[in-house]
Formats: sequence, C-alpha cells, structure tokens
Amino acid sequence: MSDPRNIQIVIQLIDNLQNATDKLERSYSQNSSEVDKLKDEIEDIHKKISGVLSQNVF
Repeated sequence: MSDPRNIQIVIQLIDNLQNATDKLERSYSQNSSEVDKLKDEIEDIHKKISGVLSQNVF
C-alpha cells in the first residue's frame, strides 16, 4: 500500500503544477521574463512529481 503522505505530496504537486500553468497562461503576453520563471517552476514541479511517483507503486 502506498504511503498516504506521498499521495498527499503528489496531489499538492499536481495542484502547484495547475496553478503555475494558469499563471503562465495569464502572463504569456504580458511579461516574458515572468513566463521564463514559470516555465522553470513547472519543470521543477514535474521533476518532484516524477521523483515521488518513482518511490511509489500506486
């Protein structure tokens, strides 16, 4: 059975990813440097999700 804490971490990371994606869409035409920061944030979140998922078998 998966550790419930890890499942909560994945859920939070997915929420963070959605929030970052929403910000990226809103910022896209306004500020390219902000968009670049958000792209980096999204990449980091993907890496964290992959790391947590690699430790679990759902």
